[in-house]
Amino acid sequence: MKRTSFALGAILVVLSPVTALAQHAPSTVEELKREVQRLEQDPAPASSALMIARARLALLEGKPKAAVIEGRVLLRESEIRLKAVQKLLTQGRLCSEDPLREAQGTMAIARALLAEAEGRRDDLRTELPRVITYHEWSISRLKHLERVVPRSVAAEDLKQPERELSLARQQLAGLRGDPSKQNKPVKRPSP
Repeated sequence: MKRTSFALGAILVVLSPVTALAQHAPSTVEELKREVQRLEQDPAPASSALMIARARLALLEGKPKAAVIEGRVLLRESEIRLKAVQKLLTQGRLCSEDPLREAQGTMAIARALLAEAEGRRDDLRTELPRVITYHEWSISRLKHLERVVPRSVAAEDLKQPERELSLARQQLAGLRGDPSKQNKPVKRPSP
């Protein structure tokens, strides 16, 4: 059996729960419903991915209260994860800062989803640059992994983060620019 370095193994293991959605990039409400059902039935689901999928589905279905509930749970879980990762990093028990970036990215996504669900445009405008930075980093990391370990990243794995990056950029442009868009609720297209 061929052995890989610990760092490379850690990269493969630490693919984010958010990136887990990239493996099954739903594009319609029905596909997103099936994705939520699949994640719920998984014996060890990536809970962040499940909460993000549920919150997005609630927003698409026009159920902001359900999206707020999922967003708050996601935010609480993200805060716990971030503190745990920071502690491990401080103790020198992590070989890279990737888990920290993942935790920070999930936290930014949680804050942005919650701000969107609650209609807090200023908070959404603050969080979207962090979400954009996270998705840019995630895409870069996947591309680097593909160069290091050929065929380790499927083309499908890049589609979801690229869509999320595009969406976050569009939302931010709408919030910063066109006054006519500022009076409309932020609407998320299907992932």
